Amino acid sequence: MILARVPRNRGRLADEWGTTAQQTMGRTVFRLFKPPPRNSTRVARLVLAAIQQIGGRSGGVAAQELRNNLEALWYFGPGNPAFGRQAPAQRIRSIIALGPHNAVWATEGLGFAEGEAAWKRNPAAPELRVDPAEEALPAPGKAVRHLGVSLAIARLLLQTSASLGAVVERFLDLCVRNAPEGYAGVAVEGLGFAVRMVYPQRLLDADLELQETAGDLVSYFWHGVGRGIYFAFPRAWYSRGPGSAALETAMRDPPHEAGRRNALAGLSFAITLVNLGHPEILADFLRHHGSELHDPTAFSSGMAEAILMRHAWANCDADLAAFRGYQPDPGLGALWTRLIQNPCEQALQYPDLNSGQFIAALKQVREGVSL
Repeated sequence: MILARVPRNRGRLADEWGTTAQQTMGRTVFRLFKPPPRNSTRVARLVLAAIQQIGGRSGGVAAQELRNNLEALWYFGPGNPAFGRQAPAQRIRSIIALGPHNAVWATEGLGFAEGEAAWKRNPAAPELRVDPAEEALPAPGKAVRHLGVSLAIARLLLQTSASLGAVVERFLDLCVRNAPEGYAGVAVEGLGFAVRMVYPQRLLDADLELQETAGDLVSYFWHGVGRGIYFAFPRAWYSRGPGSAALETAMRDPPHEAGRRNALAGLSFAITLVNLGHPEILADFLRHHGSELHDPTAFSSGMAEAILMRHAWANCDADLAAFRGYQPDPGLGALWTRLIQNPCEQALQYPDLNSGQFIAALKQVREGVSL
């Protein structure tokens, strides 16, 4: 069944930049940050130095958020300690040593590099192997790694001359039908992220292709799109005053309500996971845009997914404890309690999880948040 398409309002802030500019930004992000790093050590150090100059006490919330975005991309690519180490066990130890926040991005980057390497070895039939050493990753690690692999394969397939239908079908064969049990949705999120970042003009066609071949996975596609929107539209560059280009785009891109809900959840997931150590950033987003959320439950669901991922990775570490105890300005208190604090506590009810249990719990959180 093809989902009913609904009229969409054009996003003012996003449209000022245009599809070409958005596509250029997405490709630039991959060129600068994709693993394994292609830049020289000197260039990589200059990038890190620039990141470290952003934010700080005098930089404001938007500057701190931009720094957090760039740090996530840094550990995904140039700053990933796994590269340069030959032994798989050493790679995993170096990632875990980063701590739970940066280890997530480094694990996704490792998966991305492994996906690209498999493609280069045999583009006709890339073998997406999992090294036994990766069993040492925390519970969400396998899912995060598979997301990175799928993102790499999606990006490479989109660069070929094949029709979009053929691209989607081959992606499903490589990353979904051969995925570990429960990981199909994770893979399709990688496809959504790649399309949004590199070929945003093909989103609607990709949606139709997926509906015809794997309709039960369309929601995951738009969740990945929402995550991509967050990185494509950093507030420090794209938003002015009360407007949010990312939020406008999450409401505009999807052609149906299911897509809108999941794009908003993906956007919220990314905002939370990237900025978990700075809850004032999420509070600032709600202060300016809380009344604009077309589906508050979807926003809370995405936030709770990020909380569950961090909880499953490191139990209640210092950042998560500070997030739980954060007290926003009194004027935001009721909204914060309803959209953030209560769903956060729901997500933290799960005990220690293995990788399979984590995927099941993630699905329950995605579908079961109540406000």
